[in-house]
Amino acid sequence: MLYPLLEYYEVTGDQTFLRDKLAPALMELALFYEDFLTRTGAYGKAVFVPSFSMENTPGNTGEHLSVNATGDITAGRHALQAAIDAANAVGVEQGSREGVERWTALLDRLPDYRINEDGALAEWSSPGLTDRYDHRHIQHLYAAWPLHEINPEERPDLAPRLGRRTAQGRCQGVRQPPEDHRQ
Repeated sequence: MLYPLLEYYEVTGDQTFLRDKLAPALMELALFYEDFLTRTGAYGKAVFVPSFSMENTPGNTGEHLSVNATGDITAGRHALQAAIDAANAVGVEQGSREGVERWTALLDRLPDYRINEDGALAEWSSPGLTDRYDHRHIQHLYAAWPLHEINPEERPDLAPRLGRRTAQGRCQGVRQPPEDHRQ
């Protein structure tokens, strides 16, 4: 929800808006993630629980609330990095044990993205949760667009994995015509 506000600042460079509105909101959001991401899982990574992927459930559980939805991880990563950038830009939350140090440490503890058994970016980063493709959304691709976090230049390991899912024609907007129309 803060993305349009970030875009506004990036386009206008409005320092008053950054200082008085955007930076405080981003830092509050970072504080939320500090309070929310209190569990640690395997390999010392933070755990997003409960976690939710719109209109979808892991294929092997059928439960809407789950663990480490890729879209939630992306949103957390984006929010923490935006808070760090804003705090640095306005010169607050600097120094030992201050926000920038804590948020950077938390950012480093976020779960990695996972590639599923089909070779696509997985909807859930937790091993053992399988993807179910018969739904209408692509929330797990939020890192590719609009955020551009996953792109060929910065994440050549993940960028080719984005098209695998949509090439299978299993998400709305990428549907194939009925069999009798494919001549």
